[in-house]
Amino acid sequence: MAVADAAAAAAADVVTTPPSYWSGVGIVALSAVLALAMEAFTWAMVYRKEEYQAAKARVKVLAERLAREEATIEPAHRRKAQEKRLAGLTEDLKTASSALSSPTRTGVSLTTSAVLFLAYRFLSSAYAGTVVARLPFAAPPFFHGMTRRGLGDGGDATDASFAFVYAVATMALKGNMQRALGFTPPRGAYDALKASRKMAEEHAEKQS
Repeated sequence: MAVADAAAAAAADVVTTPPSYWSGVGIVALSAVLALAMEAFTWAMVYRKEEYQAAKARVKVLAERLAREEATIEPAHRRKAQEKRLAGLTEDLKTASSALSSPTRTGVSLTTSAVLFLAYRFLSSAYAGTVVARLPFAAPPFFHGMTRRGLGDGGDATDASFAFVYAVATMALKGNMQRALGFTPPRGAYDALKASRKMAEEHAEKQS
């Protein structure tokens, strides 16, 4: 009984800092600055390089060619030749797409992850047990592990901890910033690959 009471008291003492909603704004601002800095670093190390630009241009050209080929309806006697062309274009597109993920970019991604992790650790020590935002809805109990991480049991279901705000802000800002700066893969490359693979699977099923 004494152990249970001690555990309950410890859980109740987790939140010792009053709500600081302006801190949530600061966390979002810090996430934006970090995202911009990391994209600038990636641009300097990867995106501006000639080999990356050449690979990106080739992926775009191949994706357009593959899309045109898929949109073309060939007569039955030419269908086999078209399937060979589609298979060749698909392989070329896969090879060109893999060139976008160079060892340098892998190293940059690891560096970016390390910086974001260090920022998380810093914020963890600065905002431990502090409510930094209030959700516009009461989060379901099974979401409390995300929204109230580090705030202890009980409390207001609309409270949000720094961990939740930081994670959401980082994910949202990174993707939107990449699109705004034009750092995303060429449009249509992923869709073209997905469609061509589906076509190949359908053809294999017909042959079996």
